[in-house]
Amino acid sequence: MSAAFIRLPHRRLEISIVALIILALIGLLWVSRASESGPRISITAMEILVPLLVGILAAGLLADDPALELLLTAPRPTRYILTDRLIIVLTFGAFSSLALQLLTNRWGIFVPYEGIDQAFIWLSPLFFYAGASSSASLIRGRMLDGVIVCLIVSVVGLLSGPIIAASCQGSPLIAGCWLAVFNPLMTSSTPYDPFWPANRVLWFILGALLVGASLLLAGQGERLFHDTPVE
Repeated sequence: MSAAFIRLPHRRLEISIVALIILALIGLLWVSRASESGPRISITAMEILVPLLVGILAAGLLADDPALELLLTAPRPTRYILTDRLIIVLTFGAFSSLALQLLTNRWGIFVPYEGIDQAFIWLSPLFFYAGASSSASLIRGRMLDGVIVCLIVSVVGLLSGPIIAASCQGSPLIAGCWLAVFNPLMTSSTPYDPFWPANRVLWFILGALLVGASLLLAGQGERLFHDTPVE
């Protein structure tokens, strides 16, 4: 957290807001620990909310940075700067998600899977949201583009999950529903589907590829500038 404040001074407000939201999620999880809504709140927080918040932060790591011109004239390549910032944001998101996972287990809230498998509830969407938002924001140099991509992914994932689950109800459970593999928020809709491990691996790899794409885009400094309207 301190590293984020020191090395991302232009995003201190957003980081503070995200930290407060995560603390509120922990409080909500504690209040609901003995209720039937506890598992749903835990999965939603780990798979959707924290990755979404991290994606919003990742969208502004270079795009719309007020010190952008200074960064581009520095001897250190821009992609190295983005790498440092992505590591900070992903570490922040990973620690937040891991805290939610550990507290979920500590308070006896049931969620699917255990150990490293349970960690993939948040690990795959965390990488995907960060990679998608970072690369989208760097195509035109606009943070808003990355934020919009994160919101679209969330809405499409949430709306398509029940539809896919309903369309696969006639299939035997052992066969699984291959359509569900294409939903990045599969744990929220069909967590026990046999294709869930494949889903987690797929979106983790896609996230890693998009992170790599954002690093390539960061090396093209002209993309980070956009025209401003003249009054």
